[in-house]
Amino acid sequence: MTLPNHSLKFRIQLLTYYNSVQALKCVSGSDVQTLDRKHQDVIGKVVDKHNEVFKNKTFRNNLFHYKILVEGSGKTENNYFESMVKEETCIDLNELLIIVYKEMRKIEELIEEIIY
Repeated sequence: MTLPNHSLKFRIQLLTYYNSVQALKCVSGSDVQTLDRKHQDVIGKVVDKHNEVFKNKTFRNNLFHYKILVEGSGKTENNYFESMVKEETCIDLNELLIIVYKEMRKIEELIEEIIY
């Protein structure tokens, strides 16, 4: 089942991306497991891209805390979300989602390599 395109869906995807990279940062910085050079390089690149996307701290804050319902603004929730993303990142929502999907695929592949 595919969820319809909606600002809440995109918000959850962006938050999942944000938290996934935060978890990778913790793993790569811990002494619990030694990662090989290849995995460290992948994590470094993923973290760098993450830092580009979230260079504006208000973008992260808006993802976590913005009011879902936009009352009396005359804008739909999706338009409001798209406008917020564009304003905070200087990237169109669709372009940002392409970046996030590619980065999440890298994270998924990295986790599979580490686990298996």
